[in-house]
Amino acid sequence: MSNSRLAKSAQVAESTAHNRTHALIESGVIRGFHADIELASVGCPIQALILVRLQASARPRLREEAQRLAGCRGVLEVLFLGGQYDLAVRIAAENTNDLRDFVVNELSRHPETASTETCLILEDLRGEVPPFS
Repeated sequence: MSNSRLAKSAQVAESTAHNRTHALIESGVIRGFHADIELASVGCPIQALILVRLQASARPRLREEAQRLAGCRGVLEVLFLGGQYDLAVRIAAENTNDLRDFVVNELSRHPETASTETCLILEDLRGEVPPFS
């Protein structure tokens, strides 16, 4: 969203919107800005969310395992979960063979992995963050 649109939405002056945004960046509230890429247009039309349960013995190394997965080809994000699964891995793939290869080679073959559940993402909709007041 442009600064002028943000200012208009928040009903403040553009300079105020700019200063507040800058303050949020400096304080770490805003961690960065990202492009919203249409993945199919760059050759990755398949998206999946893979739920991962680690072996109990591997849980002390949860962060290391998440970092390993985050560095794998096609991984868009790794989320830490509460509940029956430890991690969720969002991946973009060229085809279902690439998705299968990721699950087999990066998850199932690793002794840290107890189980996985793969959910195909049929559509990805993003909400808008409300303006700051």
